[in-house]
Amino acid sequence: MRSRPPVRLSWKDEEEIARRILSGEIGAVPTETVAGLVARSTATDRLNALKDSPAAKPLTLFASGFEQARELWGRPAGPAVEQLAALWPGPLTLVAGGPPPVGVRVPDYPPLLRLLARTGPLASTSANLSGAPAPARVEDLAQDLLARLDFIVSDPELRPSGLASTVLACGPEGVKLLRAGGIAEVAWRRVLA
Repeated sequence: MRSRPPVRLSWKDEEEIARRILSGEIGAVPTETVAGLVARSTATDRLNALKDSPAAKPLTLFASGFEQARELWGRPAGPAVEQLAALWPGPLTLVAGGPPPVGVRVPDYPPLLRLLARTGPLASTSANLSGAPAPARVEDLAQDLLARLDFIVSDPELRPSGLASTVLACGPEGVKLLRAGGIAEVAWRRVLA
């Protein structure tokens, strides 16, 4: 646990947020879905430890767009992924590429997209301890999680949906729903039709 409270920032501090992340800090940020934790894409073990999650639990990577996502997957992701990417930016995580497969999401929140343009892809997960519900807003983070963070970014005007992203696994065997969320099944199936 940290000995001092996290630094409180807003999106007007974008340069400082980027600097903190690139120097290895972990923070909470608002998104259009639920509050998220972000760190450098190489910090997945630290993020899982902070949440009391198993070290091997895969995390989502936030990307600024499809081209950045394609680089993260490391190999052609297939036609289904290209079709589904039409739903980006938005509450959709696509798991593809690998091995191992990588979950990527392009958030529909301009301040976060600007940050990603500065930092490159970021490891992300919901801002909750393992097994606890994810708060929609960073202002509602649990105190025991808050005490573990380096910084938090507030946006009091954002009204997040409170629904996590839909997670789809896309592989040679087709598309499989891993978690229902902000994109209805009828919507993503329509894109594939």
